[in-house]
Amino acid sequence: MASPEDRAAKPRGGMQFFFLITSFWAGTTVMGFELVGARLLMPLFGMGIQVWTVVIATSLGALAVGYRLGGKIADSHPSVITLAVVLLLATLPLVFVRVCGRNIPAMFQDMTLVAGACCSAISILAAPLVLLGMVQPVLARLLVRTAARTGTVVGRLMAAGTVGGLFGTALTGLLLIPHLGLSKTLLVLVVGTLAMGITALACARRWTATTAVIVIGALGIVVGWSFESPPQTLGAMRVLEEVEGLYGYLEVLEHRGTRALACNGIFQTVLPIHGLGIVRGTLIRGRDYIELIPYFRPRARTALLIGVGAGLHERALAMYGVEVHGVEIDPAVIRLATKYFDLAAEVTVADGRAFLVRDQRRYDAVIIDAFLGGTTPEHLYTKEAFELVDGHLNPDGVLVVRLIGHPEHPAICAVGRTLQAVFPHIVAVRSGIANEVQHVFVFASRTALELGSSERLELGMYGFTGEELCDINTHGAAVLTDDRTGLSLLSSDLVAEHRRNSLRLRGKPLW
Repeated sequence: MASPEDRAAKPRGGMQFFFLITSFWAGTTVMGFELVGARLLMPLFGMGIQVWTVVIATSLGALAVGYRLGGKIADSHPSVITLAVVLLLATLPLVFVRVCGRNIPAMFQDMTLVAGACCSAISILAAPLVLLGMVQPVLARLLVRTAARTGTVVGRLMAAGTVGGLFGTALTGLLLIPHLGLSKTLLVLVVGTLAMGITALACARRWTATTAVIVIGALGIVVGWSFESPPQTLGAMRVLEEVEGLYGYLEVLEHRGTRALACNGIFQTVLPIHGLGIVRGTLIRGRDYIELIPYFRPRARTALLIGVGAGLHERALAMYGVEVHGVEIDPAVIRLATKYFDLAAEVTVADGRAFLVRDQRRYDAVIIDAFLGGTTPEHLYTKEAFELVDGHLNPDGVLVVRLIGHPEHPAICAVGRTLQAVFPHIVAVRSGIANEVQHVFVFASRTALELGSSERLELGMYGFTGEELCDINTHGAAVLTDDRTGLSLLSSDLVAEHRRNSLRLRGKPLW
């Protein structure tokens, strides 16, 4: 039988349940918002291990501050009103991030990767997580009146918060962000936190304040949920559609008879509307040397394309009788490519490396063109990944890797060195001059890569002189492996500069 002391320690059953639900929701919001914050950093800083380290460290630091402050406030003001105020205050920085969050990382884009990501993470994550961290100590103080059952009460509270974190991670990462996008995901977190605050006010019988918060909150929710940005004009460029993809913010842009697919401000593909103007040599004239595959391997008939984009490479290779099977990780990219760029290729929605593990077919060519909106998928550029590709190539097959940088950059040298560890023959082709940021196409095979005289003659008609061929200095470069890959860190400066170049192109002729 419970002692009088124990009975005094217990709030009413309904209040206990509400406190546990509040703990659950606080955990849900913490983890959901952490994922949202990481996604806001991704366009400028990528999602490498350094960025995740910054996000997690910032989150833990903010929560620690919140726990400390919440404990002090809970001891000095142990009331449901305190809980309501903390919850309602937590909605304010969440709303701020919803309105301004996309612009915050740009303020720090000229810093180094770690410094810029750290400043951005603190600016986005700190205030909401400090306030959300205050919730648990306040709840603990309200639930625990004596020391008799402290362990049981706090254990339940922590369990509820942890289960909420698990739920929030799954809900946000698997459902909300992919289907609603970042803005509406943040609105869901705001609504839930606001509802908890309003309920706490009602429990404290502050009816005037409760009514006012309900009215203001309802108006804000209606406006925030229903507002959609109309098609915009950026310079002379019209935005046809914007959507949240798995790995960034996707835009379809139109300008002077051309359409472009951009991810996080970086152009992925530029095509004439309805493909008009795509003939043999078009890509080569535009310094996109994926089209060299049929010249290095005139008998090539099948190709695997990892990273479909809007389908430019599939369309170009089809003119040489090469059947392309595409692999694209983001279904939103495929939808936009089909709707606006007439993509007709067979495409599998999957991670490129995971697809290679399951696929049993062999190809005359494999193309890795998986740079998406500032994110470098490091697992596609390791020695083990290239060995996996090698197992899917026919004896005379060729692997083509498109990189962003210049032949002397450490990131390009590391990838070249890694390819040399698997393939005896590599040839690099550059799209620019000197050490400007450009596209570098690296061809790798187990047999010699040479252009015949007839191939050189035809390529000359398209402006290819042979001076585009270049050497990659792999002496002293590291071999990238699954155990130790640092490609995101090596290429962080290239990603930032490439994005700035893409933004400068908006509104200028693209084709």
